[in-house]
Amino acid sequence: MSALRLFGTAFGVLGLVLSFLFFRHRRFSRFDFIIGTLASLFLLGISIYPPIASILRDILRLHQDQRGRLIALLVLSSILLWGLLLYTRMKQHLAEERFDRLVRALGFRDFAPGQPLENVIKPITVVIPAYEEEKNIGKVLKEMPREVMGKEATALVVIDGGEDNTEGVVKEAGFPAIRSPIHRGGGAALKLGFDIAVAGGAEIIVTMDADGQHRPEEIPVLVEPILAGEADMVIGSRILGRSMARNRLRSFGVRLFSRIINLLAATHISDCSSGFRAVRAEVLKKVHLRQDQYHTAELIIDAAKRGLRLTEAPITILSRHAGQSKKGKDWRYGLHFIKTILTTWWRP
Repeated sequence: MSALRLFGTAFGVLGLVLSFLFFRHRRFSRFDFIIGTLASLFLLGISIYPPIASILRDILRLHQDQRGRLIALLVLSSILLWGLLLYTRMKQHLAEERFDRLVRALGFRDFAPGQPLENVIKPITVVIPAYEEEKNIGKVLKEMPREVMGKEATALVVIDGGEDNTEGVVKEAGFPAIRSPIHRGGGAALKLGFDIAVAGGAEIIVTMDADGQHRPEEIPVLVEPILAGEADMVIGSRILGRSMARNRLRSFGVRLFSRIINLLAATHISDCSSGFRAVRAEVLKKVHLRQDQYHTAELIIDAAKRGLRLTEAPITILSRHAGQSKKGKDWRYGLHFIKTILTTWWRP
């Protein structure tokens, strides 16, 4: 027996043993056990009795090729590997969804215990994700309106992990704060904030950044079209307005990605990366949000797919009050952004 066949035989036996042990210790489901066992048995059989490959060769009509059996095995292996990859990705996706629900449930449970959500959430609730923004969030909340177009307003700050005193600054300013058990990203923080705002009876939810780049006095510009019944979601656009933060590469990326989204989702958006927007709370139940970080493109595309009425309003983007942007390098941010666009557009 050749060294290759000996290796295949040993590997097949090892696969059988591991499949059994993993199933016995409940690390494998029945389906995982069956797949692992069948794959190991096939490898064991082909290693002990190579002529089995002739059956595959004849099925694929490769009997006239000098290396027909080898090609047949490669084709079968590729098919099995792709199947295993898809199955693994599906399991990973399910695990991510369960983890997301768990973290959001834990955060929801610990928010404002002992008092009704209706006493905390107002008709217009501004959800602000914040990760170590101790130096900025106080200035943002100082300018936060308590009433917008005749409706009570408040800010709900979602502390996305971190070790600074962001939460203390928020509470000192007199606004509610909720802490995510771990740092996951702005998109995950927004989903937790949406859960609480919707459950508390908010009519309109506004999202904005905690770094001082968005102006709270411009909130009425975003809210007005929704109150007038003209839109379900209003996106603040620096393209229609102006931007004090000069970054030519990022500005080019915003315009490019906006055109891609408009092409794929049949929208008419000029600023696809704006985190300053307003949305009718009840329509959030229709939108499927999965992104932990790159949430701006996901919300636009999925909202368009669900038939929500989208429009834009001009806003002003200021420079950060203090600190550095947490979005990372421009090229890396761009790669993740285009990935989010394509995956959101492709999924059902």
